[in-house]
Amino acid sequence: MENNLTKSLITVLEHCDRKAVLAVLLKKLKLRPSGDVAFSLQRRPVLAGTARNRVVLGVTGGETELAETPLKVEAGRPDAWIFADTWTILVEGKVGPRITSGQIKAHAKAVGWIPGSYRTVCTSWDELYRMIRCAKADIPARDQVSHLLLSHWLSYLEDQNLTEFERLEAFDFDFPNLPEEERRALLPQSKKRLRAFAVALAKRSPVKRIAHLYAQSRPEQWKFGEPSAKPGRGLWFNIGGEPSHRSWHATVFYQPRGLAVTVLNSGNHLARRLCKTGVDGFRHVVEMAAVAKGVLVGCRRAWYHDPKSPFKGQHIARADELVLVEAHALDKGSRDAFALILKNTMERLLTDRRWRTELHVRQDVPCGRLLTLPLGQQAALVADAADNLHPILRYLLES
Repeated sequence: MENNLTKSLITVLEHCDRKAVLAVLLKKLKLRPSGDVAFSLQRRPVLAGTARNRVVLGVTGGETELAETPLKVEAGRPDAWIFADTWTILVEGKVGPRITSGQIKAHAKAVGWIPGSYRTVCTSWDELYRMIRCAKADIPARDQVSHLLLSHWLSYLEDQNLTEFERLEAFDFDFPNLPEEERRALLPQSKKRLRAFAVALAKRSPVKRIAHLYAQSRPEQWKFGEPSAKPGRGLWFNIGGEPSHRSWHATVFYQPRGLAVTVLNSGNHLARRLCKTGVDGFRHVVEMAAVAKGVLVGCRRAWYHDPKSPFKGQHIARADELVLVEAHALDKGSRDAFALILKNTMERLLTDRRWRTELHVRQDVPCGRLLTLPLGQQAALVADAADNLHPILRYLLES
C-alpha cells in the first residue's frame, strides 16, 4: 500500500499542471521551480547524486516530525525520486503515523548521501492532501486531465483514511445504502469520521448539558454504533454514556436525508414507567415538544433479534416505519388528543415481549443544510436540535 500511495503522488506531480501542483511541494521544500524535472519510482537515477541541493522527503500517515532513533538499518531503497538540474528529492512514504530518523538516514546512506549533504523534511499525507486540494482550485477548468487525476487522488487518500476529518460530507449519509463491498472498504474511515464529528459536537454548550446528565460525559465514553458491511446497519452515537442499557438516550442517527437527533428509550422497562405517569406524563412530553418548530413525536415496535431470549440487551433485527407528528403544528386540543393516543398505543404494544416499544422524540437536521456549512456551523446546527430535546430528555430521565 505504501508503494501505491507514493506512486499515486508521483503520478499527479508528473502529469498534472506542474505550475499549480508541483510548485506547492517545491515551495514547502524551499526549492526553485525548474523547467526540466524528471521522476523515477524506486530505481535510483544516474544523476541523482550530482545536484548539490538534496532533500529527503518523508511522508507519514500522521506526525509531521521525525521520531529520533539510532541508525539500525544498513541500507534501504527509496520509494521515489524527483530531480532537476539543481536539486534532487528522495521520497519515502509511510502509511503509519510516523517515520524515524534511522529510516531516513538508511535510505540516504543507501544512495551514497552522507550526513550534512542533504536536508530532511517530514510531512503527512493529510498535509499534502490539503496543499494539493488548494492548488487544484487554481487549475483552469479546461485542463480536464489535471482535474480528473486530482479528484481521483484526493478521493483515494480519503478512502484510505489518511486525511483528517474536516466536515460532514455527502458520503457520510450514503453509507447505509452503499453496496456491501463499498461499505466494507469504508469501515475504517466511517468509524473515524463518526467519532470525529462526535468530538466536534461535544464542544457545544447544549450538548455538554446533555452529556452531563449521564455518568459518562466525555465523548470517548459515549456509545457508538459499530459500522457494518451488513445491509441496513446505519451509523449512530449516543450523547453521553451509561453503563446500563436501561436508560433514555439522546442519539444522533445518520440517515440518507441528514442527521436525526432523537430521544428514545433503550428498554421496555422505561416505556412501562412512562405509561405509569398516565396521560398527564405524555401530555407533558408533547407540550415540551411543541415549544420549538420541527420537533416530532411518535412510537414504534423494534423487533428483537431473538424474541424468545430472556436477554433484552440484544440488538434490534428490524423496526417498524416511524409515524411521527410535529407537536408544534397541533393546537392545544389536538395535542391533548395526540398524547392520549400515544399513551394507549404504547400500552397496547407493551403487551407483546417480542419487540421493544420505543417512544421517539426527534428533530431532523437536513443534509441539504449541513453540506453547505463548515464543521463548526454543522456542529452548532445539530447542537441546536439537541438543545430543543434537552428538557424532554431530562424529564424522562427523572420520571
